[in-house]
Amino acid sequence: MGNLERVADWLARGELEVVLHDTYELAQIADAHRVVDTGHKRGNVAITIE
Repeated sequence: MGNLERVADWLARGELEVVLHDTYELAQIADAHRVVDTGHKRGNVAITIE
């Protein structure tokens, strides 16, 4: 089993939880960086590309 398959299995069994702080559009990437730089985010910051 490869790494990606192992992670997918953990997610499917509820053994791994993805924590998302917020999602930003690509045009807001500077705002996303500011949030990350504060050191106060909980979870990941995702960038969407449309």
